[in-house]
Amino acid sequence: MGSVAEILDARSLYGIPSDLIVAMFDGMGGLVVLDSSKVNQEGEYPVLVWNPGVVDRESMGRLGDDFGSFVFALCQRAVTRWRESD
Repeated sequence: MGSVAEILDARSLYGIPSDLIVAMFDGMGGLVVLDSSKVNQEGEYPVLVWNPGVVDRESMGRLGDDFGSFVFALCQRAVTRWRESD
C-alpha cells in the first residue's frame, strides 16, 4: 500500500477522506493511515486506523504519534517475535 494508485482506489472504493494518507492494511479490515489534517510541531502526522464508514476521527484507533515511531515499534515487535521463535 501507500502508492498513489492504492490511495486513489481507497478513496473511490471506500470513501476514505482526502486528508488521510493510506500506509497499509491493518490485517483486520481497516487501513493504517496518516492524518494530514493534524500536523505536530515536527511536521509529522499521527498514525490512525480507519475503517470504512467511520467519520468521527476521535473514534479512530491511534497507533502512533508519527509514522517513524509507528514503524520502529512494528520492527521491534517483529524482531522480538523472531528471537522468541528460536
